[in-house]
Amino acid sequence: MGDDRLEDTMHKMTLRGTPAQMGQQHGSLIGKLNIQLPPTSPEMQVLANDCEQLCLQHTPELVEEMQAFAAAANLPYDSFKQMMLTIALQQNIPSCSVVAVMPERTADGKLMVGRNYDFVYNIAWDTATTYTTYPANGHKHMGSCDIWIGREDGMNDAGLFAAMSATFVPGIAPGIPFWFIVRHILEHFTSVDEAVEWIQTIPHSQSRNYMLADANKAVVVEATVNGCYIREPEDGILVMTNHPAHPTLAAQKPFKPDDSPIRYDRLRAFPDANITLNDMQTALNDRENHVCAHSAVYGDAFGTIWSAIAYPADKRLDIAQGTGHDEGTMTYQSYTI
Repeated sequence: MGDDRLEDTMHKMTLRGTPAQMGQQHGSLIGKLNIQLPPTSPEMQVLANDCEQLCLQHTPELVEEMQAFAAAANLPYDSFKQMMLTIALQQNIPSCSVVAVMPERTADGKLMVGRNYDFVYNIAWDTATTYTTYPANGHKHMGSCDIWIGREDGMNDAGLFAAMSATFVPGIAPGIPFWFIVRHILEHFTSVDEAVEWIQTIPHSQSRNYMLADANKAVVVEATVNGCYIREPEDGILVMTNHPAHPTLAAQKPFKPDDSPIRYDRLRAFPDANITLNDMQTALNDRENHVCAHSAVYGDAFGTIWSAIAYPADKRLDIAQGTGHDEGTMTYQSYTI
């Protein structure tokens, strides 16, 4: 698809059953596309093996699904595993803006979260998919991702929302990839407190931010290979972009190119009170301040792939596809989880 906007809407897929059943269902569809996996290396295979052992301890259902997917898609498991567990460790692309507005600041008195997922068009356009997932032993959830097994954001039937954003605090180690972390949270927890307790106990393979929100509470977890740092709302607003904002991490040298502080400040600049859905949509569509991304990073066309607005109290998730090079406004479709 290259740099052009998708002609069709984002892919949609429903998965049901045990991890093995969902992996088989999904992998059999992907296998028809003759996927070519990225090149492998002995060094990354060692790291992938170490990550797999940790995933077996902390997210075993996703390892089972990964194994069934590879078998059904007729993909060599070691190569597929290396891609699934280590490919993000080789990326340094800034991406994603997320904001939570607490009930005391919204017009309807309900917590609201807005999120844009940004990435390189020629990687993410063709694979961006909204999944509705019915795990046999977990919570139903709806969320989007541009890699098959995990999720990069979503909300479950308990009204728990989770989303990630990139940060680049130094460090790579055997650990759980961020898309497994978001997926596990959606399938297994019902509240921010439960998710925070778990995310602080697991090994992280790299630094990433996580916005967690339920009907009454929102936090950002700034996770690194050396530990997690929790931020709470300030004046009823909580924002995460791509630079570390927790005082313990804020001195870290930012990456370049860097519009992360500009996006951060824009998402803090809501009206003082009575913030509406229209206010949120306007903020997420803001190209002037780069919240709705549309640029080039390291020579590749880059932009907002999808956007989501969550109302945890209503278990409602609004999802829009990004507009690519078009100057149009993202249009949201509402779903009830």
